[in-house]
Amino acid sequence: MGLLNDSLGNRIKAISSLFKNSKRAEMKTISDREKEIILSIHAYEDSVVMPEDERLTTLVGKTIHLKAGDENAESYSKYAKECQEYLRFGDDIDLASSGGLDRFSYLKICDTPQVLLNAGFKQKPMLYTQNHLREALKPKSKNHPHRHGFSISEIKRWPELFKAPVILADNPSRNDALLVVLCAVDGDKLPLIASIKPDGKGHYEMDTVETNLVLTVFGKDNYMNYFQGALTPDKIVYIDKKQGQKLERLAERQLFGNYSSLDPNCIIHQPQCIYKLQEMESIDISRSLTNKALETRDSCESLANQRNVVEHDSHEERI
Repeated sequence: MGLLNDSLGNRIKAISSLFKNSKRAEMKTISDREKEIILSIHAYEDSVVMPEDERLTTLVGKTIHLKAGDENAESYSKYAKECQEYLRFGDDIDLASSGGLDRFSYLKICDTPQVLLNAGFKQKPMLYTQNHLREALKPKSKNHPHRHGFSISEIKRWPELFKAPVILADNPSRNDALLVVLCAVDGDKLPLIASIKPDGKGHYEMDTVETNLVLTVFGKDNYMNYFQGALTPDKIVYIDKKQGQKLERLAERQLFGNYSSLDPNCIIHQPQCIYKLQEMESIDISRSLTNKALETRDSCESLANQRNVVEHDSHEERI
């Protein structure tokens, strides 16, 4: 899965030719490291068909450059590394959608982002099933208006979207999963909502692993009623109001009027799913300790009985 080194290497070799025979490149020498930074970012932007106004790179003539200037490439090194990981997920999506992955293997979207760790999640891979991927790619139609209808390029943006969500909230539909509002819309300008289960298990890299399992990602219809009715302020765990404003521009709707009194960019309360999980873990620990105590008691009673038998036999021998 995720043949990152070969795939990214091939991308960089293919695109790096655009640096050659450029008068601008001749005027300013660019190091291999700076070139890799720029090309990694550009490859990711191309893979998700990123709009021009969101791109950090641009094509000048036949050469790729940073809009901020190639001399500033080093300051983008962290983001370039993230882009390489996003490309790894994109490669897996390409493989899975063409039948190139083992059918039982899950897809790793990303490692658990910091905002979820702050909310109480543990660092686990965030996995997604291939079956859910196939369902997500089915196009919407008049006969199937509730299909998700994602394109492959839209799905490839998910790792980046999960890093900077608009809202984390207790899921109104189930208490064992967290609801996440992403800063993106689908083709019908419906805001994207995801659900994450913190104690999932999945098959990844030939092993069964613990995962923060992504149950679904979809464009939410009737979202005005949903945000104002079901997703009430007491359910909000985290909100980024700047991201919320961006999402409202994308959706061309006002979405979050009920949340003006909430403190932004902080964990407001522990997610219900984490509380439930910790409660279950406490019960399991208590049961384990109780079982060990019972085993210890039984062991002590067994030893005492054995000692009594030995003493009795010894007494009879003396008689």
